[in-house]
Amino acid sequence: MIKGDIFFNLSVRSVRLNFLRSMLAAIGIVIGVVAISSMGMLGTNMQLEVKEQLSATANTIVISSDTVRMGPP
Repeated sequence: MIKGDIFFNLSVRSVRLNFLRSMLAAIGIVIGVVAISSMGMLGTNMQLEVKEQLSATANTIVISSDTVRMGPP
């Protein structure tokens, strides 16, 4: 139990002595996590959008009349 207190006190002292470095590291970690999760969500949303567009076009039937006649009617 005493060792845990020593490590905690040492880490708190280290953060206080290097406050700017600690804050910059924390901001960097937050930016990294947000960037990675945003890219994942963007990829998933794009995939879903493509699937929706493909399924919407697959249900469309196009009928065109033949306007050019070759030979006798």
